[in-house]
Formats: sequence, structure tokens, C-alpha cells
Amino acid sequence: MFFGRLEAFISRRYDVLRAREGFVTFISAFSILGIMIGVATLIIALSVTRGYETELLEKILGMDGHISVYAVQEPFDTYKVTKETLESLPGISHVAPVIEGQVMASSQGVSRGVMVRGMNAEDLQKRRLFTGIITPDVMESYEKGGILLGNALAAQLGVGMGDSVNIISPKGQVTPFGTVPRSQTYPIAGIFDVEMYEYNRAFIFMPLAQAQTYFLFPDSVQRLEVLLTNPNALDPAKKLISEKLGEDYVMSDWKLERGSLLGALETERLVMFVVLSLIILVASFNIISGLMIMVRSKVRDIAILRALGATRGQIRSIFLQTAIRTTLYGMIPGVFFGIVIATYIEEIRQIIQSLYHQDIFDKKVYYLTRLPSEINPMDVLSVVIVTFVLIFVAALYPSWRASQLNPAEALRNE
Repeated sequence: MFFGRLEAFISRRYDVLRAREGFVTFISAFSILGIMIGVATLIIALSVTRGYETELLEKILGMDGHISVYAVQEPFDTYKVTKETLESLPGISHVAPVIEGQVMASSQGVSRGVMVRGMNAEDLQKRRLFTGIITPDVMESYEKGGILLGNALAAQLGVGMGDSVNIISPKGQVTPFGTVPRSQTYPIAGIFDVEMYEYNRAFIFMPLAQAQTYFLFPDSVQRLEVLLTNPNALDPAKKLISEKLGEDYVMSDWKLERGSLLGALETERLVMFVVLSLIILVASFNIISGLMIMVRSKVRDIAILRALGATRGQIRSIFLQTAIRTTLYGMIPGVFFGIVIATYIEEIRQIIQSLYHQDIFDKKVYYLTRLPSEINPMDVLSVVIVTFVLIFVAALYPSWRASQLNPAEALRNE
């Protein structure tokens, strides 16, 4: 039996941590350290990448609709009837008419290119990112013609509550003297922070009626954004919408629009898992070295055990249990430190930044304003399984060599 009492007793006596051979102890210590670092690094890396993917997806779904419905023939002036039709379908929680366009926002001599999105206040309140941001006071100012902009954009323009922002559209009116850009000044109804730099920097929201007037969409919109009760149930919902509306409408969804980004994040997580597993693989080589030295130093003991009736399987089990015990010495603290560091990774980042006065998670590059982390039990389990498999495979050869020793030949040489 692999975990027999005899094998466990002898394996504990051969425990590499208590081996008398200093060189074996030195190698085993580095093996344990390598396993601990490898396991902790893998857990931290997987938690950060998964947290980043989850946080980014949550921000995207909290800002955009799950399905966008467009009219084949413009203008989309039947949007009110279409909205009522869509909201009557099962699986659809809300439908919002939207107008969107790129403009130039300027104030106090500073200009920035931004995206203006026209939405009704009640539709904006349905988005998760704006829960708690659209207060009654903000909603009242917004409905009166005010605009909402992100805190990053407000900082760049140097504006605050009570100020105004001039919005200039390149698609202006045609006059005998050429095209004149449309320009309109709007008061600021509120400043939001959705913890995603891209949205905080590049988006302005205005009431739908104001957007219809500004972008010259009288009694029409660009699209209808559909929110589903289950954002992943896209195919059934699109099929249902297509059957209900017919061929006069086309659709897009968040997976089609953001699929390349999310696919790249998934690939990055897989590649990172494979690459960082090499740390554990290197540690397994140290375990092989330590076991080979131990086998050489315990030739007489092995021969005596074989002469007393120990089977080759029992000899293999003794050294395999020694390797597994060494793995546990490194893996258990590695899992502990990995989970702790992954849990407080944002606080650790802030401490490092305050010490070195350097931003190590640039929100302009990574979109998010904080370093996210999500500890997934399946990720931790996969790290544990991979560690055990690598160490077990690495320990097979030294254990097999030990079981192949001839007792008579070994004792003769001794």
C-alpha cells in the first residue's frame, strides 16, 4: 500500500528536513523555497488576471447595453414602439434609446476629444455603474439640460460643479461660407467616478432630448440598448428579438464588440499559468537531486529492508512519500502567502508606490483606477494539482532507482 504505516514511518525518518547530510538539507531547503514561491506567484498572478478580467467586464456591462438594436432604414423614428415591444419579451429587463457622437469638449482654453452619449435619466439610473451616483438633485439638474462627466475629464478641463462645458461637434451646419461646427454650452449637473479611467476621462452624458437637438436627430435615435436579466444568454435573446422585430432591424452584442479584448485576457491568463509553472518545475529538479543523493546515501538501509522482506513497491513508496512531504512543506505556506497577498494586492501596490513614488499600475494603460484581484477556488485547486503532478512525476525516477537496488550486491559493496 502506498500509504502503509511502515512506509510512512520509514519515510519520516528519512525526512529531508532532518537528514544528517547537510548538502541534502541545503538542496531540500531550496526545493521547498522554490515550491513556495512558485505556488504563491501562480495564485497571485491568476487572481490578479481573473480579477482584472471580471472587473473590466463588470465595468463594460455596467456602462453599455448587452444587445444593441439598430434600424436598417434611418431615421430610427419608431424607437418608442420598438422599445415597448422589446420590453414585453421574456429575459429583457430594460431597453434604453441612445444617441452617441464624438465631440470636442472645452473649458478655460483646454480642449479634449470625448464621446457624448444621450440617455434619459431614468435609463441611466438602470446602469449598475451609476447606482448611487444619480441622486435626486443630480437627476433634477440633468433633466433640466445639465450634463454628467467623469472626474478625470473634469480635472483635465479644470471644471467642477456649477461650471459649464462647451461642446463642439465637427458635423455642423452647411452655410454659403462652408460648414460651421455646432457649438453649445451646457452646465455641469454632476461629476461621476465609476473606477474606470477610460470612462471617467472620455464620456459625457446628456439628456436624450438635448442630444436629439444637438446631433440633429429629431424624434429619432441611433439605437436601442437592451439589458438582459442574464448577460450571457445572448443567443436566445437575439433569436427572440429577431423573430419579433423581423428583418428591418440588425443587432450587435457585447461579446461581438468586446470579444477580442476578453479573448486576449483569457489567453494571457493561460500563458501566465504555463510560464509561472516553470518555477515549480525548477523546484522539482531540486527534489530529484535531493532524492538521488539520499538514495545513494541510503543504499545499505535499502538493502537491509529488501533483505527483511520489503517489496520494491514499498521502497518506491518510502521515497515518493518523502518527496510529497517536501512538497507539502513548500506548498502549504505558498498557498497561504499567495491568498493573503492576492487579497491585499491593492494595499500592497499603494505602499510600494508611496515608497518609490512611481505608479506601477497606470490607469491610462490598464483602464482601471485600482488593481483588482479575485481569488477563485478552482484556480487555487489547479495550482495545487499541477504542483503535485509535477513533483510526483519528478520523484518517480529516483524512487524507481531505489526500488531496483539488488540487496546482495548493495551489501557486498558496503
